[in-house]
Amino acid sequence: MSGNSNSLIKYPDAKIEDYENEGYEVDTAKTDLTDSSRFDIDDTKDQIFSVYLKHKTTTITNKKTVQQKISYEYDDGSKAAADNIQKLTFINQIVKDEVTGKTTNSWTPVNKTVFSEVESPKVEGYDAAQTTVPETTGINQDSSNADYIVKYSPRDEQAVIRFIDNLTGNVISEKQLSGKFGTTSSYKLADEIALIENQGYFVKSSNLPENGVVFNQDGQPLIYTVNLLPIEIIPESPSNPDPDSDTSTKTGSDLDTNEKTKLQQNEYPKVTAVKMDNLKDEVKQIIELVETKQKVVDEAVSYVHFIDQDTNKIVKTDVLPKQNGFYPIKVVAATIEKYGYQLQNNWNGIYSNSKGTQKNVNVYVAKKARSQKNAKLPIENKQGRDDFSFRDNTSENHNGLLNQFFSSAGSAVDVNHTLIPKVGGGGAGTGHEVAKILAVLAYSVNFSRR
Repeated sequence: MSGNSNSLIKYPDAKIEDYENEGYEVDTAKTDLTDSSRFDIDDTKDQIFSVYLKHKTTTITNKKTVQQKISYEYDDGSKAAADNIQKLTFINQIVKDEVTGKTTNSWTPVNKTVFSEVESPKVEGYDAAQTTVPETTGINQDSSNADYIVKYSPRDEQAVIRFIDNLTGNVISEKQLSGKFGTTSSYKLADEIALIENQGYFVKSSNLPENGVVFNQDGQPLIYTVNLLPIEIIPESPSNPDPDSDTSTKTGSDLDTNEKTKLQQNEYPKVTAVKMDNLKDEVKQIIELVETKQKVVDEAVSYVHFIDQDTNKIVKTDVLPKQNGFYPIKVVAATIEKYGYQLQNNWNGIYSNSKGTQKNVNVYVAKKARSQKNAKLPIENKQGRDDFSFRDNTSENHNGLLNQFFSSAGSAVDVNHTLIPKVGGGGAGTGHEVAKILAVLAYSVNFSRR
């Protein structure tokens, strides 16, 4: 190139562009020719400039991720805990020589080349098949993704049912239940009723769940209690006086069933021969009671008492005749409910008294607060007389049965509206009125099916 002294040297752009097209680029760090270079003023020598060219390169960066996934599942495949995911990233730089066309690769990890050890999460009531997934080393860009599944199985859990004598507080027996965590036991207290009764008890209360015991307490046995009351069988001879009874003003004809029971159990003193004219009224009454005692003993040998479990008062007493029989416990229970009481045990009513050895039976009842308003049967006035009538939605079925035996052309039997006269009838009407009375009695004690 030539030019005037001190003038700018024209940079050889066209020539440089030719080299760039071949894949070169100017190495400006070594090249001494620049856009500001000028011709010198020395005509005796030529100036020499050097333009250094280097191979141009192109770099392409690629990324690759290798993953390890741990899933936690129950036996049925549902998720027990959140997945654990670890990712390792590797970068590859691809360098291409634009002159020669050759390429070079260089893989490097971004963070590390190890999947760390993972401890399986704790799930209440379940055990993991693997407590840990071990560490994995030597992971690189060519490693495959890893998937693990850790299964969780329910633990065996326990439940204890304690049967407690409610009067003494003693544990009579215990029942052990077992099952997998989260499951429900098929045990039902009703299945134990027969065994409980065989041991002389009935269930007063229980905190057992109505829908079954659910094993939902991890590592700790569930404790339930069933409170029992004894089905008391009272011997005929030992005395058990009722301090609330008052017999000082009653004669033998006025005795209630409780007093008769006490007479039978020898709870009143015997009186030796004395002169009746000199006795005070109280002594006369005692003698009348003693005389009544012998009559009661001859008529019956055993009783069934219905006792209020909260007050220990006898609310109803019936005689068990000297025979082997069946006491209509369900019918009496229904009658008791009309007076606001509910039976608290499941005595089946069977008794054996042909030899006069049946012991008195105590059956407990409890007051139903919501039944107070129905405690008394309704009283109606008809034809100037006070009459009592049973009202029962199911009585119509009984009417049909009773009318087969007790009816007249002018008046059919209706157990809901039968008039019971206070005094006996007369003439031809007597038989029909008695038939009505018998019909009502038969319905009320459920003897109509016999």
